[in-house]
Amino acid sequence: MKIVCRLAVLVLGGVCVGCGDAKPAENARAQPAVNRQPTEAAQTSIVRDRGLSTASARGAIRVVDLEGHSVNPFGDADAKAVVFVFVCTDCPVVNRYAPDIERLYEAYRQKHVAFWLVYADPREEPAKIRRHLKEYGYKVAALRDPEYRLVKLCRVTKTPEAVLFSPEGTQAYRGRIDDRFTDYGKARSAPSREDLREAIDCVLQGRPVPVATTQVVGCFIPESR
Repeated sequence: MKIVCRLAVLVLGGVCVGCGDAKPAENARAQPAVNRQPTEAAQTSIVRDRGLSTASARGAIRVVDLEGHSVNPFGDADAKAVVFVFVCTDCPVVNRYAPDIERLYEAYRQKHVAFWLVYADPREEPAKIRRHLKEYGYKVAALRDPEYRLVKLCRVTKTPEAVLFSPEGTQAYRGRIDDRFTDYGKARSAPSREDLREAIDCVLQGRPVPVATTQVVGCFIPESR
């Protein structure tokens, strides 16, 4: 499988950043310039013609952990919700969100919410992922999705994109973690809406999520060729 990395470009304070070498989250503002901007075709082609039912396909989904063992991420029968956050090691937006992702995990793990980091770039080997987890202080369980099984099921296109499933296997939310980044080159000093947290709370309370899909600002998931 030949993989072509396509990057979403984000301009923070006049400095362009992309899916290049990233510093830890606290230094993520200072990134080298990237001149490539992915086309909309790159975004849409990865989710074209899926024909998958999330409720029926979730039981058959198998991805791998960092030891190479097959994992069914929906396999915890006691989970009150399942959250996937799609990431890659060198996206500065992902790395900027590392503390937020970890805080969400810590806040909800005692409430029986299954939380997974999904590394969606097949080129990223376990050793590189382990370094990334250590560097950014992650305790969240990590999965690799080298065949894009979860990517296809969840219909994600970018990192960091979050997907939330109810205990019944219904996809309840897909989109941004919060609204800190409003567009390429536009970022708030702090979010005004914590979309993923609000969606999890709705599922735990048995209520529908008012806004089930939001737009993500980040790095495009590499496209399968």
